[in-house]
Amino acid sequence: MKQFGYNKEEPVTLWGKILVDGRTRYTAAKEAGLKEIPAVERNFESRDDAILYTLERQALRRNLTSADIIKAARPLHNKKKRPTEQGGLQLV
Repeated sequence: MKQFGYNKEEPVTLWGKILVDGRTRYTAAKEAGLKEIPAVERNFESRDDAILYTLERQALRRNLTSADIIKAARPLHNKKKRPTEQGGLQLV
């Protein structure tokens, strides 16, 4: 990024103040001393929806096997089998 700058065709994705996609790009831009990078904001209905979006993006971008994708998504599947927790979700 120091040499060529940030690829504006690959903005990071935010959900409010949460970085949902683009952590590596964000870190590289910061290390390169960039002051601004392109970002898009998306509205997800739930934390799980945001996580699924991230998994989909990673599966498209990286050389993940089907087994890698299933392993990463399994905790979401297992969570949906548990009874719903009382109250809202706390995002961290």
